[in-house]
Formats: sequence, structure tokens, C-alpha cells
Amino acid sequence: MWTACPKHLDEPILILGLEPEDYSLVIVVLVVSSLFLSALLSFAGALGAALAFWRLKRGRPPGFLIHALHRLEILPIPGVLRPRPTPYSPW
Repeated sequence: MWTACPKHLDEPILILGLEPEDYSLVIVVLVVSSLFLSALLSFAGALGAALAFWRLKRGRPPGFLIHALHRLEILPIPGVLRPRPTPYSPW
């Protein structure tokens, strides 16, 4: 017997257009900017970062920002090879 399956099971979890791990990047922007700026400017910077992440992620697969940071070697993903090949030549 087959039962109908809702279509939203395979969709990624989005909160206001961003994935939960993208909000960690927004929180990092908020914390770092609050060290140097006033509260209003740090919240404005975090909101600007959230809008920039949202614009960057439109039309891209889930986890795009995390893999882009890995490709730029800013945030390495454990268990994933380096983006640049390692030379194994003796010269």
C-alpha cells in the first residue's frame, strides 16, 4: 500500500528566507560589530548582512554559503577535502 507523502518533507528548513546555519553568520556579524559600534549600528549591520545573505542565496542550493566559505578556505568543513589540490611531487 502506498500513502500520499506531503511535498514539503524534502524542502530545506527556511526561517525568513535563510537556513538556520546562515543565521549563525548573521549572529557573528552582530557580535563582532557590537564590539566596535553602538547597538543601533550593530543591529543595522546584522540586518544588512542578513539581507545580503538572502540576496546571495536566491536560486542557489541549500548550504551554498557554508560551502562558499569552505571554498575560500575561511571556514573549513570537517570531513571534506580542501578545495585546492595538494601537490605530491618531489620537485
